[in-house]
Amino acid sequence: MEIINDIEQLSELDKVVQCMEAGNPVIIPTDTNYNLACFPESSEAIDKIFRYKKRPKNKPLSLFFLKPEDWRKYGVCENDEVMQLLIENFWPGPLNIIVNKKDSSYDYMLNGMDSIALGCISNPTWRTFMQALRRPVAITSANISGTVDDMLVTEEIAIEQMGTSVEYFIKSQKPITTSKSSTIVIVTKKGVKILREGDIDRETLNRALIKRGYCVEQ
Repeated sequence: MEIINDIEQLSELDKVVQCMEAGNPVIIPTDTNYNLACFPESSEAIDKIFRYKKRPKNKPLSLFFLKPEDWRKYGVCENDEVMQLLIENFWPGPLNIIVNKKDSSYDYMLNGMDSIALGCISNPTWRTFMQALRRPVAITSANISGTVDDMLVTEEIAIEQMGTSVEYFIKSQKPITTSKSSTIVIVTKKGVKILREGDIDRETLNRALIKRGYCVEQ
C-alpha cells in the first residue's frame, strides 16, 4: 500500500484515479472513519469491497458527493422541507441521510434496495479529492465487518486491516476530530428517525427541526 500525503499533487491524484478507473477501491478520509471508496458504477470494485470487508451482500454501500444540492440527482425525499433543514444545518458534515433512490443507476451498490444513504462531508482532503473527481463515490468504512463497531476506523486500523488489499491510502491532511461514526437518519413525514447516533446527536437534530415544527421520532 502506498500512502498519499498530498492529494493536491497532480501526479499523486492521477495515480489514484487510474487505480479507481481500473476497478479498484482506495482508502479515503472522511469526517469520521477512514473509508473504502470506489466509483459506484464499478461492479468489479464493489465486489472487491465486499470481499475485503467480509461484508454481507445485503448491506448496501453509501453514496457521497461534493455539493449538498446534488442529492436530488440520486434521491427522492417524501419531505423536502426536512431534507432542506438537514442540509442547511449539517452538510457538509458527519450526517448520512437515507431517502428513496431516484432510479436504478446504482442498484448494484445498493443490492436492489429502494433506499439510498447519501453523504456530503467537510474533510478538506476529501473535498479536494472530490473536486478533482467531479463524480460521486460509493463508500463504506475501511475495516473488516464487525471488528470495530464501537470505535472509529483510524488510519492505523484501516492500514492494519486493509493494507494488503488496497493499493492507495489517502491520508487526511488535518486531524479527524469527531469521536463517533457519522449519524444516520431516515427522513419521515414528522421529521427524522435515528438509525445511528454520532456526534450530531438527538438534541442537536431536534433543535434544527423544531424550528419548522418537526422532531426526531422515537
